[in-house]
This record gives sequence, C-alpha cells and structure tokens, in this order.
Amino acid sequence: MTMLQKYDVVRIVRLLLLATLLFTGCKEPTSFAKTGPLFAVAESSSPANVLVHVYWPREEQGQRKRLWVGPCDIASEEIEPDRYTTLVLEPGRACFSAEKLWDLPSLNSFTSLEVARVEFNAKASDTVFLRVEQERGFFTSRYLLRQVEPSEADPEIRKCRRLMASF
Repeated sequence: MTMLQKYDVVRIVRLLLLATLLFTGCKEPTSFAKTGPLFAVAESSSPANVLVHVYWPREEQGQRKRLWVGPCDIASEEIEPDRYTTLVLEPGRACFSAEKLWDLPSLNSFTSLEVARVEFNAKASDTVFLRVEQERGFFTSRYLLRQVEPSEADPEIRKCRRLMASF
C-alpha cells in the first residue's frame, strides 16, 4: 500500500467516525446514583487513613448535570450539583481529578475529558474538603477542584445530599 493510499484510508475512517457521531450523537451517561441523606457532621476517618469529602454547590453547576471525581489513578465516582461523595485514602501525596463523560451509543463506548485537577498532602486522620467550582470567562467557563478549609466547607456541604451508587 502506498503512502497516498494509507492517507486515504485514514481520511475515510475519520469521515466515518465523524458521520457516526453526527447522525447518532453523543450524550451524557445515564446516572446510576441515588440520593442519600444530607451531610450532618464530618465523619471521622480511622487513625491510619485520610477522609476526603468532594462536594458541588448548586450555584457552581453551569451547564453540566454531573461530573465524575476521584483519585487521579483509579476509577472516579459520579457527582451532581447539591451532592457530595466521600472517599477514604492512604496518607501522603494525593491527586484528585474531575472529568466529563459522554456515551457514544453508536460505538457502544464512552469518552471522557479531564476538566479539573488538584494535588495535596494529607496526614493520617486528616479530613479534606474539595469543592467543585466553575470559573466563568467571557465566552467560556471551566471547572476547578479547590481544597477548602472545614470552616468554609461546613455551611455549603450541609446543604448537599450524599450520592450513593445504586448498581
């Protein structure tokens, strides 16, 4: 196969993929989470672990109905506006990311895009609060994950309900 023929094959594959997406579309995945109780008091972690609460205040929603958040190197969990999720980590350096996910029904697949990342150090028995925020620009906006002090997080996270997997 010549170089020109290889180029044509690549172009055709790209056109087919684009046509598939245009005609069948992509959409946000179906939610598999159910709503739990309101945040009451910061749970305490075991003396050997770190407790991380990730919450998303309603005023920071923007156009997204949900994001996926979690440690950078493992699977993330779904989060919605006015909701929170709690994860337990080992002490030390930690990295959390937020992602957008889209279903691609025609390809029986999905795709994701990291939209925010935060890194922090935590000691055993620490409780960390991460806030999902939206930074608005003139034409665009972007999401951020920001570590906040418990005193700042407390009034906001008390309005949030826990998200729990329902599968």
